[in-house]
Amino acid sequence: MRKQHYVDAYCLAIVYVGLGDRAEAMNWLEQGYRDRNGDELVSLRVDPFLAPLRGDPRFEALAEKIVPAREFKGRAALE
Repeated sequence: MRKQHYVDAYCLAIVYVGLGDRAEAMNWLEQGYRDRNGDELVSLRVDPFLAPLRGDPRFEALAEKIVPAREFKGRAALE
């Protein structure tokens, strides 16, 4: 379907998390990063749908590229 119509990689990642396929979910999140889907990816540290991926080294490395932990913690303290 993605070859015929635009399907957001972030949405596909969430679907794969729901299916329990964490590796494929990470593949789609990384694809979203390569596609520069910044609007969705900026919330990946707090999106409850992605909670099962937290702690995964691939997830943490990607999150660090998007919103470094030191910046995330600083923003959270301001709110």
